[in-house]
Amino acid sequence: MDVASAISISVSPDAMTATVAVSGQFKGELTRDPLLAALRAAGITLPPDNKLIDGLLSEYRWGNNISGKIIACGIAPEPPQPPRVTLTGDPNFPVFPGDAFARFEPAVPGQAGRNLFGAAVEPDVAAVRGSAPAAFPEQGVTRVGDYFFALRHGLARMDETRLKIEEVFHLSSDQMELKGTIFSRDFSGRPITVNRIRQALLAMGITMPPCLLSLERALAKAQASNQEQEGVLVACSFNPRPGQDGHLDMHVRDKRFKAGLTDSHGRIDYRQRGRLPTVVKGALIATYVEPTPGHPGRSLGNRHIPNLPGKNQLVRAGANVRLSDDRRSFYAQVDGILIFQEGALSVSEVYYVDGNVDMHTGHLEMERGSIQVKGSVISGFRLNCPGSIVVENTVEDAKLTAGGDIEIAGGLVMGGKGLVRAGGNVICLFANKARIDAAGDVSVVNELTNCQVLADGNVMVTGGNSKIIGGVIQAGESISALEIGTPLGSRTIIHLGLDEGFLYKKNQEVLAIRSNLRVLEEKLGPGGSLDILGRFPPEEEDAIAKLIHSRNMLTLFLQRLEERIVRCRKKIERGAPCTLKVLGVIHPGTVLHCRGKNMTIRSPLEFSQISFDPKSRQFKVAPLQLSVPRR
Repeated sequence: MDVASAISISVSPDAMTATVAVSGQFKGELTRDPLLAALRAAGITLPPDNKLIDGLLSEYRWGNNISGKIIACGIAPEPPQPPRVTLTGDPNFPVFPGDAFARFEPAVPGQAGRNLFGAAVEPDVAAVRGSAPAAFPEQGVTRVGDYFFALRHGLARMDETRLKIEEVFHLSSDQMELKGTIFSRDFSGRPITVNRIRQALLAMGITMPPCLLSLERALAKAQASNQEQEGVLVACSFNPRPGQDGHLDMHVRDKRFKAGLTDSHGRIDYRQRGRLPTVVKGALIATYVEPTPGHPGRSLGNRHIPNLPGKNQLVRAGANVRLSDDRRSFYAQVDGILIFQEGALSVSEVYYVDGNVDMHTGHLEMERGSIQVKGSVISGFRLNCPGSIVVENTVEDAKLTAGGDIEIAGGLVMGGKGLVRAGGNVICLFANKARIDAAGDVSVVNELTNCQVLADGNVMVTGGNSKIIGGVIQAGESISALEIGTPLGSRTIIHLGLDEGFLYKKNQEVLAIRSNLRVLEEKLGPGGSLDILGRFPPEEEDAIAKLIHSRNMLTLFLQRLEERIVRCRKKIERGAPCTLKVLGVIHPGTVLHCRGKNMTIRSPLEFSQISFDPKSRQFKVAPLQLSVPRR
């Protein structure tokens, strides 16, 4: 059988491919020429594909069957290409302002092909789908010719309709800090430097210098690990610094807040305490320091941020204190205890008790001055004075009333019958089942257990074991402690702020005092002390003198109480906020009250502060905020 009759060619219906068949009866050598002749005989006019023919001949020589294998192919048409935009770098890394990061490629028309017989094969003329992404200036992109340029720093993002730059730097809510992600290289593979970041910030309108230390550290880490660094401080503003208010520079050291002194064995001796500051006649007590203007701040855009200047503090010379001609220096005119209360510096003469207040001393009730007790105050006794009271040991179930501060170096050990009432602050080491009423602050070093405490100012339990356990605590400004309640759920009631209930109780006290004064005035009649004594027989002189003393004390206490009610009413009308701050745990069983609303602690709260929002009339619980200086 000859070679020409052994070879046959089959053409596909679309005339784009042809296959060869070789008869199995042919045993001779197969060469190129018979194959070419068979193609011509089949009417195929396209030039032969030499690679296909050489491949078939090689297989045939190796003894492989080549029947059904493709021997010729037509030229396929090329379809048209729509216009498109292509990124010119790695979109996982950022671009910088001015970078050309994308290119526009116009539409490409299609090209006709050829079948095996030489006839033209037209491409699919379907409409070009899609369009090139547009550049939106607000998204940080601009187009110049066929190229797209970045207007800001960020990551290039593209979808079917648009190009944009996704920012990697973000302003804080107060617009005082700029944080973001730092990369090791940019979109084109070039290394990122601090200077390039500085230029990017200028394009954002940020003229403040970048934070070099944090940027250099982040860049070093990114380049060493080839990993982006998130949350990096890129730039920060200068916060305005308010001026310092005018204040007194005290020349007499106040050691009243010491909890005790440590002995040679490292133990605290609670019997040794600091005292109210004492002065001698003619001593320089304090110097008034004028307020400072402070310093304005600068925003990230170098905009001037005004600050608040310091305010003058109104300080006047009180009893037994002389103010210098330049109205800056305060001098003592008598020996005594220094008191700073209601904007006045005064020196109060002190009545000293060298021991306990007990049967040996009887009640101590003074119309002038202060009291200092070297020992303790035993149950059932009273101390009453318009100045301050200092007790260097403990107070049992006694009643202490002072127009100024009350300091108990030891503590209050009461059974619920005693009362500590101060026109100023109350300070003690600890308190158990005590009743405390202070027109100022209440400061306790250690535990406040099952007490009833009312303070127009703050209640501060500030020592290393500072706890409020049980009882009822109310403050006009803030309450702070390490721990409130117990894990066993001891019921502890906290009142945030003063309210009309407080004013009602105080007004009831006013009515009771006025009622007592009317009884005394009916008994004593009008006039001064000498006139009154002159109207009674000598044998009644002692009893009448005691009544006169009671009248004078009630009159003084009534005056102070009415002044306190006025101050508190103004505070209530202002809606002065009150906050509960706990450095440790608020245990379940604690109940909060404010303006008719209640909140019961159901689960432990740690390191929290709780306040009352008068607008929403809801309690707000937040992590405790500590003042941290900005960089």
